[in-house]
Amino acid sequence: MGMEIPSREVSVEIKLFPSLERGRPTEIDYLNGYICDRAAEHDIPVPLNQAVVAMIKEIEAVKRPMSIANMDDPVFAGF
Repeated sequence: MGMEIPSREVSVEIKLFPSLERGRPTEIDYLNGYICDRAAEHDIPVPLNQAVVAMIKEIEAVKRPMSIANMDDPVFAGF
């Protein structure tokens, strides 16, 4: 039914993937979005968190497929 996710990704799967698979909004704004908002208040760059939020929003809007291949996105290079 769902994607096969490496064990280190299980906590993300529990929070986000069921919602994405059902076409429902995720909790990304309350998870990484919160971090982005607080960082912005203190002028702290959090490009990885911003990229994750943007990517999940694209998946929610069906502008990007839900795929483990998303982890190959250049924004994640070096992490």
